[in-house]
Amino acid sequence: MKYFFMPMVMWKVFEKSFQNNLLMLNVEDTKPVMKKAKLKYRQIIEEIPPWGKNDVLLVNILSGATLASIYLA
Repeated sequence: MKYFFMPMVMWKVFEKSFQNNLLMLNVEDTKPVMKKAKLKYRQIIEEIPPWGKNDVLLVNILSGATLASIYLA
């Protein structure tokens, strides 16, 4: 993936929210789950082809990748 700033910003924006929701799902220790999810997130976004300058689907793709990585972790 050509641009790396935007995916990391998206991860940081939603990381705390996902940690709180994992607690609601009776996951006692969220740190290992989030660490594994971040690695999976990087794998997913590396496979995404570069996008255009004004691609409107970028946020949707990154949000889906975030949700999928946490689900897979």
